[in-house]
Amino acid sequence: MRRISLSVLVSALVLGACGDPNFLNPPTSENVIISARLWAIQGTPISLPSAWSVPLRTRIRLDQSPNFDFAFDIDATGQPVLLPRGAFGLLEPTGNPGVLPTPKEWDEITLAVLNGYLTSDTIPVSVGDRFYVRSSATGICFNSSPLYAKLQIMEIDLEDRSVLYRILTNANCGYKSLELGLPKK
Repeated sequence: MRRISLSVLVSALVLGACGDPNFLNPPTSENVIISARLWAIQGTPISLPSAWSVPLRTRIRLDQSPNFDFAFDIDATGQPVLLPRGAFGLLEPTGNPGVLPTPKEWDEITLAVLNGYLTSDTIPVSVGDRFYVRSSATGICFNSSPLYAKLQIMEIDLEDRSVLYRILTNANCGYKSLELGLPKK
């Protein structure tokens, strides 16, 4: 009987998994809810963050980085809006970040939608609105797949020119679950 070394067996399993498009590495990052405030691009100090990065789970100042997935502004008519990256002409050949409004309640949003995201439109927002969010395919994941999130507008302060929202991000490559904890899907 021939013996196979452990390193050969592990290498075969890893290489076999890399060829399987449905193989996902075990999740390592829990889905958590973050509350964040963004300030309008126009009419607020540049030092206040106006954009959000899904993969980094953080606010972005537009004077410091173009690496964001959506931004907040208040248009000339006084309407609060979200702007996906493509609304600024920042398009990516591997996939553009996007925002997709949904009538579903927060707790009903359990799995990311894969298609239909608005990637270059200005999206009006009101308190209570809920959205699916898709990140750019920036190469963070092994197969350049995007990450997904769900977002709900909690407060809009027109005097302060800001929006408060909660967002749950799935930072695990290839996973679509939008529920708390380690994803299974």
